[in-house]
Amino acid sequence: GVEAWNGAGTRGRSLATTRASRDRDRALDFVPLHLPLPLTPSATEEEEEGRRGYRHLRDSREVLGLEAALAVVDRLHRKGHEALFAGGWVRDRLLLLDGKGEQATGARVGPSAAGLCETSVDGSEALLSPRVPLSFLDVDVATSASDQDVLGIFPHTSHFTDNRIKTVVVVDDTRGGTNTEVTCFRGRDPKSPKQDAELRDFTCNALFYDVVREEVRDYLGGEGISDCVARRLRCVGRPQDRFREDPCRLMRAVRLAATLDFAIEPRTLEAIRSEECQGWLEDVSKERLFIEVVKGSKSNRAWAKSLRLLSSTGLAGHVFPEISPEDFERAAEVAHEVALLLAGAELPGQIGFEDSGLVTGVRLGALLPAEASDFQDYKDLGMRAGCPKRYKKDILCMRLLADLEARTGGSDWRAVSPGELNSLLEFYANEPNVVGSCLCFYSRMVSLSRSPGEGADFLERHAAQRRGMERAIRMKRANERTLTSRDLEAEGIAPGPEMGRLLGVAQALSAQENIFDAGALLERLKASEHWATTP
Repeated sequence: GVEAWNGAGTRGRSLATTRASRDRDRALDFVPLHLPLPLTPSATEEEEEGRRGYRHLRDSREVLGLEAALAVVDRLHRKGHEALFAGGWVRDRLLLLDGKGEQATGARVGPSAAGLCETSVDGSEALLSPRVPLSFLDVDVATSASDQDVLGIFPHTSHFTDNRIKTVVVVDDTRGGTNTEVTCFRGRDPKSPKQDAELRDFTCNALFYDVVREEVRDYLGGEGISDCVARRLRCVGRPQDRFREDPCRLMRAVRLAATLDFAIEPRTLEAIRSEECQGWLEDVSKERLFIEVVKGSKSNRAWAKSLRLLSSTGLAGHVFPEISPEDFERAAEVAHEVALLLAGAELPGQIGFEDSGLVTGVRLGALLPAEASDFQDYKDLGMRAGCPKRYKKDILCMRLLADLEARTGGSDWRAVSPGELNSLLEFYANEPNVVGSCLCFYSRMVSLSRSPGEGADFLERHAAQRRGMERAIRMKRANERTLTSRDLEAEGIAPGPEMGRLLGVAQALSAQENIFDAGALLERLKASEHWATTP
């Protein structure tokens, strides 16, 4: 039977009423989703979300996605088809509604007395975050209609299918081209949401939401709802059957457990670790596996847990065969230390970075041992199938920092050569998030391979250097120079390699000695040993 659960304790509000409510709330302080967030009389919304262990990442695009999905459901209903919200949207709404904030182990979600760690059911030491981020940008619809029915009902669509799933993407031109994925019920009987639920990957993803009756439908006898409340990742039915249908679900299990801070249920975990299930990964493209792993880089906590699960389950070698198990374990420990560092410390010089997927490239670059790897390894990682182009430069930044440290030996920036100073300036001129994340990851590498004190000294040194070079860094980002080629031409220096060398020296002197007047910098350059070698 189906378990129906209504978060507000009410039923039956019509779509027309829902639209009226949406129109009132279009200012979008909070997206008008159907399941309200219950607050205790003494708690603010922020306090209550912290107690639950999740927070809502508000985004103005959410209302467009919700409106578009409601319009799709309404139109399918009018044509006589069943249509329900499905999958991750329903799961995440339930997670925000759960007032207990408990894990399957019974540990409260939040910093523990011992620090920020616990040992979870899957055997990994997990970071506890009181604010796991959730967003509601994607609202998926499941329907009894066939894909051909959906194509006939909506004028603007794109259509794709595979052997198991038939999906149509409905494009809403009235809402800025917002996309809604409409998936036909899975199974032999396309009219049955129950059979659809039984063929989904995990119980937390096998939930449906009836927008008319305002209730969650759980066709698994309540397993989906209870697993969400317990923050437990469990395969629907026999795990081997689900993984045989799509072996990429092995990686998805790791990603969901990491990003949602779920514990993996023992039978599911046993199947993930088995040679039988991992053998099926040979038939999956490396690109699909890589993309699934990259999706786990939404936060420091999620990335750290993702790497530890990949290591402990033996899945890491299927995605990163170029990285030895020992190096991967080290990388997982570094990621864990970075998450702890940013969660509980006041960093020197405010060295830090936005805890999001914006620094995924740096996180990938930190998988490779900075002191031992060949530069080509970093280039290969950025060139591999499935790696977005935007990550490639950030992957190389970790190696560039490692090279700088090796060349300068940690010397004071005022004492290094012009070439080394300009390389340092170029590194600092990268996007601040990238620079901060590189420094944090490298500092943890230093702490683990040498001593905690050296890692702290590394951060202090770079914080001081960035303060001392602040103006020069701004100019580098803006591609500005104090001394230009025209200034050198006026001194009889012809364009060519020698002019380029002198411009580099001038840029280094400007940064090291804080000289930002062209005339003064030219005089300083002429007085240096570098000008004396000019023909």
